[in-house]
Amino acid sequence: MATALYHPIPGLAEITLDVAIRDRCPAHFHERYAVGIFRGAGATHCRGRHWSVTPGRIVVHRPGEVHWGEAEGECRQDFLYVAPELLTEHFRSTEPHSFPTPVIDDPAMAVALVAAPVDGVG
Repeated sequence: MATALYHPIPGLAEITLDVAIRDRCPAHFHERYAVGIFRGAGATHCRGRHWSVTPGRIVVHRPGEVHWGEAEGECRQDFLYVAPELLTEHFRSTEPHSFPTPVIDDPAMAVALVAAPVDGVG
């Protein structure tokens, strides 16, 4: 895995842009929400299922959710790691919010997330 650009936003989030994944990404979890915007094809495995991912799809894993992935050829991704506290207040719960599916098929939102200006990035 090679990272082209990493940008922390203290206390709120981290952004990692242009991550190249080849073959497999081992099982792991994050302490924050992990939001991945895909620019390649692959799969994520979590919640006892295999989820297909294609360009323009977004993957959202809640904090502590064990997952692993695999790429079809080289799969490039952008990641946003969001502090749980940002969503705790929004969803009015102390438990991490679980989205109905970890894969969101919304190419317009994927483009907007990648294009959003971030201080010092891009």
